[in-house]
Amino acid sequence: MFVYVSLNDMLEVRNWKLDVASNLQLLTSNFHLPMRTETDIRTLKDLREYYRALSDAARLKILAQLARRDATVSELARGLHISQPLVSWHLHRLKIAGLIRMKRNGREVHCSLDRARLDAHARQFDSLIANQ
Repeated sequence: MFVYVSLNDMLEVRNWKLDVASNLQLLTSNFHLPMRTETDIRTLKDLREYYRALSDAARLKILAQLARRDATVSELARGLHISQPLVSWHLHRLKIAGLIRMKRNGREVHCSLDRARLDAHARQFDSLIANQ
């Protein structure tokens, strides 16, 4: 089966495509997203790391234990029934996100929540939502 398309049909389709493209350009030219400053981008990256750190169940359990009281890595491992190297790995992720503080005392590492940073992340998120 052969389909014959005339030159006029091809020109009509081409003109229709051009009309759609120009109408789309008119629609999108009236819609502008606010420009993000370097500070906004840094804030978004900080919030991404913060929520990425909170996305793991083991990390949430660690934070729950640290919310009750400060603990060493060994105490956290015993309380969660997971290996000490795995707890250390999760703690490193939480430290990068700024959720905890770690202080070495001899062979022990004491961990605590960084409540000021937690509050700062909550304020950043609130301001980000308010600006939208």
